[in-house]
Amino acid sequence: MSRLSVSDREKAARQKKLMNGLAIFGAIAFLGSTSYGMVGIIRQGMEPAPAVTTQDPAASQNAELLARAKGYELVLQREPNNPTALEGLAIAKIELGDAQGAIAPLEKLVELNPNNPEYKAALEQVRQGAAQPTGSPPSSPATTPEASPQTTPTTSP
Repeated sequence: MSRLSVSDREKAARQKKLMNGLAIFGAIAFLGSTSYGMVGIIRQGMEPAPAVTTQDPAASQNAELLARAKGYELVLQREPNNPTALEGLAIAKIELGDAQGAIAPLEKLVELNPNNPEYKAALEQVRQGAAQPTGSPPSSPATTPEASPQTTPTTSP
């Protein structure tokens, strides 16, 4: 019987060693994976921050308008009568200050939609703006002499 108990003790001792070995292995694996992640975080924190470039908002807006105009021109190469692209191109050209460039898409819109008074009015306004010398503010219908009603003073008896 004492032999059996020695065998049980040996088994228990082996199991205990095995459990201790597995616990140590698990702890080492845990610490290794944690330290690997921490090294990555520390290394990332030590890298210099990317340089932030500040752009002039007007230049950024101008670049965006040019990109939009180019996109509409690409659509019009495939679909020359696309009203959305024609209108978008005209608006982009006007916002860029290119009144001459806005005339052709507006003319095409008037040709495609002869009953749309908004396109006709926009075309006339752009043509007037394109005809003015550079630096002169475009005349709006409200400031032209024809648009402002002439009032005559009335005298009371």
